[in-house]
Amino acid sequence: MKAETLHEKSVTVNDNRHSEIEQVKKQLELCKHQDQLLEEIEVLLHEMKKIALYAAASKLPSHESEHLNNEILKKQQAIHVLEGKLLQLQSTLYLQ
Repeated sequence: MKAETLHEKSVTVNDNRHSEIEQVKKQLELCKHQDQLLEEIEVLLHEMKKIALYAAASKLPSHESEHLNNEILKKQQAIHVLEGKLLQLQSTLYLQ
């Protein structure tokens, strides 16, 4: 009878470990996705900086300044979308 009890405990422990391992794997995948989103944001920020530095160093006609400003605004909007995805992902990560 003791052997059965020990076996049952062993199965339960193994099931718990398997469940924990699966949970950690899911968290790792979410963290990888989070890192990817942060990298995309970083790229957009660097692009915005390049545009701003170019505009600041140049005497541009108003139509070109307006075009560059629109490019920066598009990149800001893309960043806001990525931030939303990031927040969603973080809430998923913390709810687990």
